[in-house]
Amino acid sequence: MAAVDVRGEFVGGAGDTEADRADAALLHRSAREYGVLWTPMTHFYDDGATVNALRLSVSAVTPDQIDLGLDRLAALVTDELAHAGFVSPDAVP
Repeated sequence: MAAVDVRGEFVGGAGDTEADRADAALLHRSAREYGVLWTPMTHFYDDGATVNALRLSVSAVTPDQIDLGLDRLAALVTDELAHAGFVSPDAVP
């Protein structure tokens, strides 16, 4: 995953697998089950292209809240990868 800090935003890119797709259903699950919100980067493009990246706003939160949000996002990604068979369920903490 590549990441850059762009004026208070954390922008990450992911590979081209089903588990990496940033879609509305995953966003809802992320908020409901993991307590973290992000924006699928597809909302920033108008051509309907598949964009495997997300935007996580960090401009109005504390460093501790950023750490907590990243931990929650990491848990979501790890669980999604395990569910898709990319990571052994035994390896998920």
